[in-house]
Amino acid sequence: MRRQLYGVGVMVLLVVLNAHAADSWRQVSKESQPLLPGNMIQLVKQGRDKGVVWVGTMDGLARIENGVISRPEQVAEIKPVWDVTETVDGDFWVGHANGAVLVSGDKAVATLKGRSVALILPVGARLWAIAKDVSSDVNTIMQADGQTWSPLKQFEGARVENMSLGASGSVLVRLEADGVIEVAIDSEGMTGVKHHLAGVKVESVMADSKGRTWCGLADGGVMVLQKGQWTRHLATESSPVMAIAEDKKGGIWAATASHGIWMFDGENWDGSLADDGSSLLRATSDGRVWISRRSTSGLQYWDGNEWKVSLADSGPISSLVELSDGVLVAGSVLRGVYILGDYRIKGEIEQ
Repeated sequence: MRRQLYGVGVMVLLVVLNAHAADSWRQVSKESQPLLPGNMIQLVKQGRDKGVVWVGTMDGLARIENGVISRPEQVAEIKPVWDVTETVDGDFWVGHANGAVLVSGDKAVATLKGRSVALILPVGARLWAIAKDVSSDVNTIMQADGQTWSPLKQFEGARVENMSLGASGSVLVRLEADGVIEVAIDSEGMTGVKHHLAGVKVESVMADSKGRTWCGLADGGVMVLQKGQWTRHLATESSPVMAIAEDKKGGIWAATASHGIWMFDGENWDGSLADDGSSLLRATSDGRVWISRRSTSGLQYWDGNEWKVSLADSGPISSLVELSDGVLVAGSVLRGVYILGDYRIKGEIEQ
């Protein structure tokens, strides 16, 4: 039986979660905060220091530290920004439309020129990046050795779409219409490679707290890997599963492109919002599950009993990130960022 849920889509910049009753969002845009490079937000990410937030936009990069916003001068001309990854020694890498830049102190070193770098991922003691050749439009996984990047031969010829961390420090590499490659990693590097679901188009991948790997399929349904065995779930679902998340209690959530949201409690799947879709799905430490519906944009959350609208009229929300100490960060595709709570960026112009 489907329960009716109410949805909203949101991208947030800095949100303090301590009072659910007052979801009073405040917009921060380039107009209200001139040091924000632009209103088209591509990335909101917490730094290694919990007081630091990185904001990547179509017009450049901003850094917020304890409410003070700045624009790193070393990469002031770099745009658009797709990713930022900090190193243990305090340097940081910026992935952008024409390469990757290593910023160390007041110096910036340009690498991977001619490639669009969408993701830079710490893998064990190394960094991996997804770099797309601008001329051929083909993704390659590159590995950094200091300031030098080299392609990983294990993925030569593979059409890579995305990658994420899996169970026990492994890496899950999603391929175009050819399943997922699981790479085991230790301090010395790669120790094993397994190709799962060959020939199957996978839209989303998630490793849960129990060591299971969940894959949302393009033709609908979900596959789960547990103790070396794959099992099919939601076999009757035909809409692509765009995102999978695990909530605080261990429930598994699946967002489809057009048939709503499903939740698995360990025994049964329960569906809601049957005639709508969402590509954004996030679970936060306070127990809430957040989505951004295609029909309404903005954000809404499941509070354990029903869906509640939290943010409306924000335009499409592409990401929602939970920072340390229960802070949420969201970024709007077109309208800057939205803040829930009392957090205020210093120097912001009152509206």
